[in-house]
Amino acid sequence: MIEILNMATALAINFVLLFLGVQMLRGFRRQRRPQLIINRAYSDDIKAPCLISNMSYEAIYLSTVFCAVEREGRWLTSEVTDLATDDQGEESGARFQGPVPPKHFYRFSGFDVLIRHTLAEHGYELDSWSDVGAVEIRAVAVYGNEKYPLGVYRRFNVVPRQQSAVLIPASVKAGRLSRRWHQRRIQRWFRELG
Repeated sequence: MIEILNMATALAINFVLLFLGVQMLRGFRRQRRPQLIINRAYSDDIKAPCLISNMSYEAIYLSTVFCAVEREGRWLTSEVTDLATDDQGEESGARFQGPVPPKHFYRFSGFDVLIRHTLAEHGYELDSWSDVGAVEIRAVAVYGNEKYPLGVYRRFNVVPRQQSAVLIPASVKAGRLSRRWHQRRIQRWFRELG
């Protein structure tokens, strides 16, 4: 009887140790996983600044940021990496491409400026916010010794309101492209510029 009790105790301890080991491994993986968040700041207004926050445990090298605008069922894309703002929200003219420290963010111009910039690059002017269906912010970053670049994207629907518009997120969080088979989609983002 004592042998059965000892065997059951040893088996229970092994299960507990296995469970704790799996939890530690999951926690370690979660810490090592790159995490970028794309969001609007302060309000849901179209003039709200665009933020890309690094929620990882290490710095992320932000390589390229794109703005894609849906107009008349067609997506128009431009690079907006260098549309930075200073602390007062004014255009700083600073060029940005580099590391974003952990728990820090990179603030772009307002979504309205990003949308107008993208439309202007394709030869369009913004007559009314009803001309724009959605805006998608896409970022390409490199994280530590990850084998492939990280792609992150988030879409916001543009809903016209009287003289302005509001941004409604199409998803709760940003989509993530980090696997080998995602690299074609990231390469397509670069090809859409041409």
